[in-house]
Amino acid sequence: MLSSRWWPSSWGSLGLGPRSPSRGSQLCALYAFAYTGADGRQVSLAEGDRFLLLRKTNSDWWLARRLEAPSTSRPIFVPAAYMTEESIPSQSPTTCHPQPIALDSW
Repeated sequence: MLSSRWWPSSWGSLGLGPRSPSRGSQLCALYAFAYTGADGRQVSLAEGDRFLLLRKTNSDWWLARRLEAPSTSRPIFVPAAYMTEESIPSQSPTTCHPQPIALDSW
């Protein structure tokens, strides 16, 4: 397991320094999802969970932090296909709806 000293020192390489500006986008989980990270940590999200988008790492996985988590907490990777992006903080934290997906996009 990684020591607690390792992670904060690596934030700079991820562009996540303590004063990293917010991108202004929030994410809302459309579906529940769980996985085991490379470090063995269990990560799970429930439908309606909200996150602050830190970086669109690639088209499949985005780096995010739970909105209720302290800014010093470790970010997690979330599946982009399971998220909806909101540019303005929502007044209704429990409501997010999936967007229809065109069948030809599969």
